[in-house]
Amino acid sequence: MAALACACGRSALGDGLGDSRADDDADADDDADANGDGDDDESGEDDPPPDCDLDSHELDCDGDGIPDADDPFPEDRDRPGRARSDLIYLQSSTTLSTLDMRAGVTVTPIADFTFPDDSYGQVTDIAIDRFGVLYAISSALLHACHPETAECWALAELPTNSLGFVPIGVVDDEDDILVTLAGTTWIAVRQRGPEIGVFEIGDVESPYSSSGDIATTAAGLTVFTSNWSTGGDVVVGIDPATAEIVGLIGTPPTIFQVWGVVAYDDALVLCDQTGVLMSFDPSTGAGYTIGAAPHECWGAAGHPDLR
Repeated sequence: MAALACACGRSALGDGLGDSRADDDADADDDADANGDGDDDESGEDDPPPDCDLDSHELDCDGDGIPDADDPFPEDRDRPGRARSDLIYLQSSTTLSTLDMRAGVTVTPIADFTFPDDSYGQVTDIAIDRFGVLYAISSALLHACHPETAECWALAELPTNSLGFVPIGVVDDEDDILVTLAGTTWIAVRQRGPEIGVFEIGDVESPYSSSGDIATTAAGLTVFTSNWSTGGDVVVGIDPATAEIVGLIGTPPTIFQVWGVVAYDDALVLCDQTGVLMSFDPSTGAGYTIGAAPHECWGAAGHPDLR
């Protein structure tokens, strides 16, 4: 694979609790000193965290539940936060929301996206890794975003409109890998802590190209949505390790473009650009409407446990 660029991040195992800090760590912070400022010495400076190991998928030097190799901020326990493993996340270009499929297809807005490093732009897609780290594309930049506040921090250049994770063993034997389809170019994003590497895998064959999202089903089928000549979009299967097209999976039940795709309960949940939500069976190519978001849908993501 040809290297294109550098810098990115990964996540930690979701437990349905969002940002999961150990209780004893919190207690230690509270009891650090009589003034409650967490200082360990009279200088007023916090002790630095132990040395991080950016090659380790087990060591977690900041104690935020995300291993150092998968943490874009390995020495900052407040960033990037962890998404819940029991909810789907949806976004418009400006707003992050959750979708609870257990509560009658309930969509709850979280917050508008904010960019403290002034990398603001329209958020075109999101993805969540196995540790709960939420990634987003905005202004041709890959960001890590806190799933509880929608605050986003730029990590690396990545000019694309789609994101998704493929499981361990498909592209990489030791980690799940963030993938994207930039137009017709299939790309893998590899991370080593705060370091991001972007690698081209190959080009998808005509007439397919990215419409907006990528997901991998419980059965191991990776799909993306593609523009189609008759209008609307189609769902297409792809081998994420080679960029070879597996086949046309089916046509979603909407005349609009489908910008959000997430694996859920052995099937797929799709959302089109107007916010219409659909259930889609990748084994039959059949789908039906299940509800609607209160805003446009530009992307969707879920923890791998939802598959």
